[in-house]
Amino acid sequence: MAKSSLRLYYHDPDSILVINPKGQIRKLYTPFRVLCIESIDNGFKKGSWLYVDEVRSSPGDQLIFVIAGKEIMHHFFRIQISF
Repeated sequence: MAKSSLRLYYHDPDSILVINPKGQIRKLYTPFRVLCIESIDNGFKKGSWLYVDEVRSSPGDQLIFVIAGKEIMHHFFRIQISF
């Protein structure tokens, strides 16, 4: 499933809500696995699989993943799940 077809919403520090194009909802609990789709300056390489330890929301309601103690915007990652 393409990254842009899923909508992600902050729920609490330990989970997010994922909604697919059909409107089906899944709640993912930390730690959950994500695929890095773009290399990041802090050392995470494109194509690497990582675990999200915590979820945060910025003051502007942007989703932030905490991975290995580092806060990273969610758009650097893809979540691959089945509904």
